[in-house]
Amino acid sequence: MTTKERKKKIERYLEGVFNLSPAAKEPHFSSADCECCGDSLGGGRYDFVGRLGKKHDAEIIELSCCADCFGYLFT
Repeated sequence: MTTKERKKKIERYLEGVFNLSPAAKEPHFSSADCECCGDSLGGGRYDFVGRLGKKHDAEIIELSCCADCFGYLFT
């Protein structure tokens, strides 16, 4: 998957989610697809949190992504 395709999938998946923050420093293994880009390869998944909406009292949700998406989001 090209970087351009991955970026579009990530932006679509995270639409309406703000204030992203990594939840853990170490990845965990998962054979599930990446929630952000849909990559079907198993591997390290990184957890992070975000808020649904821009308000201070917006619901906090937990998300998970592959190393490539994590690098795009947090570097």
